[in-house]
Amino acid sequence: MLKALIKKQFSEYFAAYFVDRKTGKARDAKGIAMYMGIFVFALLSIGYMFFNISSQLAGPLYMQGMSWLYYSIMALMGIAIGVFGSVFNTYASLYNAKDNDLLLSMPIPAGYVLASRLLGAYTLGTIYEGVVFMPAIIADPGIRDRGAAGVILPLLLLFIIGFVVLTLTCLLGWLVALAATRVKNRNIVSVIISVILLGGYYYLWINLQKYVTLIINRADSISDALLRKAMPVYALGMGAAGDIKQFALFTVFAFVMLALTLTVMSLTFLKMVTRNRGSAKGVYKNRAAKQRSVKSALLRKELSRFLGSANYMLNGGFGLIVMIAASVILIIKPDFISKAFENAPQAVGAMPSVFACLICMMCGMNPISSPSVSLEGKNVWIPKSLPVRAYDILTAKARLQFVLNILPAEILAAVSAAVLGADLLTALFMCTAVFAFNSFFGRLGVMVNLYKPVMTWTNEVIPIKQSMSVFLGIMSGMVICALSGIAGYALSSLVPQAIILAALTAVYALAAFALDKAFKGKGTQLFETL
Repeated sequence: MLKALIKKQFSEYFAAYFVDRKTGKARDAKGIAMYMGIFVFALLSIGYMFFNISSQLAGPLYMQGMSWLYYSIMALMGIAIGVFGSVFNTYASLYNAKDNDLLLSMPIPAGYVLASRLLGAYTLGTIYEGVVFMPAIIADPGIRDRGAAGVILPLLLLFIIGFVVLTLTCLLGWLVALAATRVKNRNIVSVIISVILLGGYYYLWINLQKYVTLIINRADSISDALLRKAMPVYALGMGAAGDIKQFALFTVFAFVMLALTLTVMSLTFLKMVTRNRGSAKGVYKNRAAKQRSVKSALLRKELSRFLGSANYMLNGGFGLIVMIAASVILIIKPDFISKAFENAPQAVGAMPSVFACLICMMCGMNPISSPSVSLEGKNVWIPKSLPVRAYDILTAKARLQFVLNILPAEILAAVSAAVLGADLLTALFMCTAVFAFNSFFGRLGVMVNLYKPVMTWTNEVIPIKQSMSVFLGIMSGMVICALSGIAGYALSSLVPQAIILAALTAVYALAAFALDKAFKGKGTQLFETL
């Protein structure tokens, strides 16, 4: 039974490589080979990236006699990547699996269910962690000087560190599960945690070179701090560098952490997966129903669909956070733009139109309307059966893109105009250009989706992330904005920026008007035949 559960767990993790989620049918041998090849290529690419990072650290620290510090740092990076990559899978497979009730209703020991899922989580975390730690072993110039221990111990630690990753992912997965049961909208929790993790990841990646230099220059003080305050990390590094005693100490530490985790989880697993701990309950309140117009009701439906899916919010709305962050950065550091272009003073005169196009490009990177028709899926008959026009349904999907993008985009446009020192007319046309582009791009995404719909999906990730309409929508927005920006830059020496931005506003507005007309004709026909 345990073997069957383990096989089931691994088949779920790697189902995407063997089953076409668009149709739910098994892939042929060629399709499996292609997808597995993509997976291996991605792992090798990430591994090569961390090999380059390891190479920058390994040599200088080896020359200082601090190979243990090198291994400690790379192991911590591997643990961070392992936890980041597997925490949500651990949460989904342990606490939020759809078949928990089914399996626990069968004559199967709960410990078997828990063990199979922990083994899957361990494997996944170790793969992510190994993508960092294995290149670190290969890049170590002193590995041959330590004999057999210098090769065997780091390889063993590759798997032992996986237990630390498992412990941390189980803890964080439990916290995510606990938080998710305490709030009404669990998707918001997933989005917030994902944004925090992604933000931390990108911050570290952007400043990576600075931290590498800092580590090399302050290796002595960092090693002293680890020795005094983080003995397990010191033992890990020394063990990887060939010290058998320290290797044994870290192994004991890892297994003690694992034993405590398994003990706690075995005692709380059933309680966590079978009881809704403090979930917010809906309370009926007697109140008068509020009548809404057709357009308002359809827009509200689209917004509920967006807020009801963490995947949709993260992939369709992440750019909203980027625009807000960009506005804050420009307010805090208004000299950011002048420093960025201090070596290209001739480009300063074209900045209003270029920045307006960059803001439009950020809006285009939020594919909210592009998958909106496909997300109806097999239930598309429901909106088609409503006593409303297909034109109103399509317009509501386009309006959602506009409504979500317009506020952060206009704020960023106004802040950019102020920082650039644009005159009032130029600033006004920067805002109108962004306004017109959002009106146009929302309709463009819907129209592209009508021509390239994916209605037979079994997982919403397919239309949101992997559909042709999303790809074409994003690429179309990037190309249009890039061409607009190039044209604005080329004409900046001949035509005032206000006129260029007014022309862009007119072009985007005419395109939006043409697509609106298309909604009433070809768009309605395509929707009715879905």
